[in-house]
Formats: sequence, structure tokens, C-alpha cells
Amino acid sequence: MLLNIPSQFKLLIALCCVLATFVILAVVYTGLEWYRDWQLAKQPLPALAVTTPRHDKMDPLESLPNTHLFGTALVAVTQVPLSRSQFQLTGIVKNMEEAETSKAYIALNGMPTKIYRIGDTLPYGGKIYDITPDTVILQNDGQLEKLLLTRESLVFKSRNEDVS
Repeated sequence: MLLNIPSQFKLLIALCCVLATFVILAVVYTGLEWYRDWQLAKQPLPALAVTTPRHDKMDPLESLPNTHLFGTALVAVTQVPLSRSQFQLTGIVKNMEEAETSKAYIALNGMPTKIYRIGDTLPYGGKIYDITPDTVILQNDGQLEKLLLTRESLVFKSRNEDVS
């Protein structure tokens, strides 16, 4: 019966069979890959070992002058004097839940703004002591100073004014 079919139809049937084989193989391969991904996603997570850095090499006497033996006193922001440094506070991102992740955007003498966190050291000395919603407290040579967030006042114009 196949002998009576013209050769063009035989070629068409062969191509359809090859194409169908490729489609079936692609579907089977995709199903196997999805199954492997599903198995991988359903595996329990491995236990993570929490390691803390060890400072065995550091001499405890070397770090003694930098530590506060009785802790640090809480100082009201209103009692801290304004900083006379050339730093300009351009922005604050305050995280109320985790103060360590708060960020201050500080520029020096018109230079580009850089991002700092609590404990970071500023150029020319000084250290970020605390970040509040509108100020940054700096520790400079053992003295606390504050940088205020500069706020530009808004100027509203009425619609009836002629804009020249």
C-alpha cells in the first residue's frame, strides 16, 4: 500500500514523523526537568552553621582605651552642640526597628554625597554616633556634635500670577 503513494507524500509523512518525535522528546524532557526542579524545591533546607568571628589575635589591652568601661551615657539631642565641620547632611533614611541599618547621606565641601551608617568613620576624623529622623550625631575627638538636615522652605505661587 505504501508503494502506491507518491514520493512527495512519503517525504511529507516522514517529516511529520520526525517532527512528532522531536515534539514528544521535548515534552518528555521538559516534564523531567520540571519534576527535578519540584523535587529540589521540596527538599528541606540544610542547617546553617552560625559562626561568630573570633578575635584571638587581638590583644585585650589594645582595645581597652577605645571601650567605655561603664557604658555610654544617653545624651538628649537638644543638648548636643551644632557641628562646625564642613559636612552637609543631605538626607536620612531612618529605620525605627533596626537603628543599625539607618543611613545618612553626607557631603563634604560640595563633594558628591556618600552614604554612612552608625559606626562609620568620616573623612578628616569623626565617627557616626547616632542617626535620628532629622539629625546625625557625630563623635569628633570624644565630643558629640550634631548635623542638622537642611530643609528648603517651599515657595507657593498663585495661579493668577504672571510668570515672566
